[in-house]
Amino acid sequence: MPFNILKAVLAYLKYTPVVRLFVHLFFIVTLCLVISFSYIIAFHFTNLLDVYTEVHSVQNFSNKLQGNMQVETKLEGSLQKLMLETQGNRAYVYRYHNGLAAVNGVPFFFQTMTHETIRPGTNRIIAVEQRLPASISPSINMQFLQNRCLVAMNLENVNHSLHYMYANYGVRTTIRCPIFLIKGDLFGFIGVDFTSATANSEAIRQHVLDASREVARTFGDMKTN
Repeated sequence: MPFNILKAVLAYLKYTPVVRLFVHLFFIVTLCLVISFSYIIAFHFTNLLDVYTEVHSVQNFSNKLQGNMQVETKLEGSLQKLMLETQGNRAYVYRYHNGLAAVNGVPFFFQTMTHETIRPGTNRIIAVEQRLPASISPSINMQFLQNRCLVAMNLENVNHSLHYMYANYGVRTTIRCPIFLIKGDLFGFIGVDFTSATANSEAIRQHVLDASREVARTFGDMKTN
């Protein structure tokens, strides 16, 4: 059976004029486009209309901008509160995101600091903490996937995976907790840095964990509105 089909195709290509081949190809492509368009209209018209409306609606852009600014204000408040509770030098939020695909099609993953609050006299680092490879600390990311917070001390130890935080920014202690959205997706993490060793790390961890839940609710509200 497959041989007969192949034989028929070869005979068609051999005895059909080139002009007629192009005409047939044109009709096949047109038919495929019509079928695809009909499928989209029949099953995804509402989604298509929503995308079109969102792209062309200035009011929608204004609403989203206003909603985003409200979220930014809430996040700033959460980080300021965390700074007061922990007496840290820096509080921040990182988010995970995709990067460029590798040769085999598997994308690189990155983490980017999107929000930062600092104590007076502390250097701001958000400008340089952009698009860091998530592979910079795989064991820490694994902890986050298991919904565990990180309490990292003695970052001056050159063997520590976060030693670069000490070498570049003078951080000696950092406590970070994952941010999970409502559906259970790992969205990012929130943390607080100290330029000296800190006591009561368990109490501080609890404050960071509470802040991560608060930030998760804030981002959840942003996605819903």
